[in-house]
Amino acid sequence: MPSLFDISKLVLINTNTLIYVLAVYGIWIFSVFYYSRPGKKPEIMRHTVVEQQLEMIRSASEKGQPIIIFVDAIGRGGAVLLSACEEIIKRVCRESAKVGTRVLGIDVSPQNILLTKDYARQGYIQAGKQELYSDNDWYYTGGRQSPIVELAAMYDRYKPGAVYILGGSGGTTKPMVVEGARKSGALTFGFTDDGWNTCYNVALCDYFTVSDEWYQTTANIVAEDNPDKAKTMTSVIIGEDWVKLFTIGIIIVANILLLFGVKIK
Repeated sequence: MPSLFDISKLVLINTNTLIYVLAVYGIWIFSVFYYSRPGKKPEIMRHTVVEQQLEMIRSASEKGQPIIIFVDAIGRGGAVLLSACEEIIKRVCRESAKVGTRVLGIDVSPQNILLTKDYARQGYIQAGKQELYSDNDWYYTGGRQSPIVELAAMYDRYKPGAVYILGGSGGTTKPMVVEGARKSGALTFGFTDDGWNTCYNVALCDYFTVSDEWYQTTANIVAEDNPDKAKTMTSVIIGEDWVKLFTIGIIIVANILLLFGVKIK
């Protein structure tokens, strides 16, 4: 057994892998700086979910029903998911305020509830309807079963026209959250970066994001009111796309070489 201090006996990484890693990071960093520079306007395809969110708001407005946003464990996904969910909250409140639709929210995190309220308030301010915002429309509820009980009461009382489910809500809670919304006749939208919860969103929600689509969705949303921030986010996504193309190219070339009998170490 080699000594922990005898590094000559240890092989941490081979040369080919090191070259690939350096190339990938080099391409990504170059792309981010290139597309972020002044004068450049990086663009990515607008995700259909962005329009679907507006359709949910229009539907609720036409029915004269409020919108409920359920925020569950978004902090577990890190700062990026937290920021993404908060941007959605701000946008929903902004667009709902423009058509006079009430938005209510419920958050299971004592750390995030104040941030959630702040983003909701920003949405109303951007719409020029800050007088419509009320702290009493945003609730904090803790524990595992308490959110479901609170949501059931809100569904029964307010009869929402749309329900946004942001973050976790895994296990047995997601079906209960969505089923309660459907009984009220509400459209549902599921947004998470977690693979387990993505499966629930696909199976249960009317609208949802799959895998890394939420990066694209967030960049589209941010571009509506913060182009500078969206420019950086878009550049990062484009850089990742170039890395994927580079990787696919290596795989294709390697397979062609193998077909001709070239040995690749």
